[in-house]
Amino acid sequence: PNPPYLSSNDALCGEVCTQIDATSLLLCMDWRPVLQRTDFFGYGVSFLYLSYPTAMHAPTACRTVLGWKDAHGNLYNGIARDPNFVFWKMENEWRQGKTELIWNSWVDFFIIRDKGYDGNDNEVSAKMESHPDDIMMSQQMCQMRIDVAATSGLSYCIVFPQPNGVRVYFFGPNKHGHDLCSSNLKV
Repeated sequence: PNPPYLSSNDALCGEVCTQIDATSLLLCMDWRPVLQRTDFFGYGVSFLYLSYPTAMHAPTACRTVLGWKDAHGNLYNGIARDPNFVFWKMENEWRQGKTELIWNSWVDFFIIRDKGYDGNDNEVSAKMESHPDDIMMSQQMCQMRIDVAATSGLSYCIVFPQPNGVRVYFFGPNKHGHDLCSSNLKV
């Protein structure tokens, strides 16, 4: 079946793909929840190569591989939520097609709260807890992504949660940056 809805992240990814006319992307996915290893500290990301007929198909492609719950609570797991796929992917991580965009969303990684407790004076430590007004990238992290974009010609987006929305960092060819800036895309 087709997904009945798209997440905000799917829609935002689709908007960026449409603006830069990307028909392929690498979607970064944290595999720890799939393998029930949420307490594992270290590298826990796989890159999912997606290719689709037009940029307008990007959001549906994302949701299809990740899965969803329908209005009745039935779970439709995309292939990326299958532990066997995750194990296979870890062994074959660098066997991907050539992509136009890397989409890396940290929105679900951080929980932004006013307090570091659950309201009952218990510390919350399931995910990285933060209390910032603004989550940003360090200069070194930015430079690494600029270097990747400059040497490969591809575009790279990283999305951080903010108290009132998200912040999208875009690294890529100047033309794509100008296209995004002139699109009046609101996040």
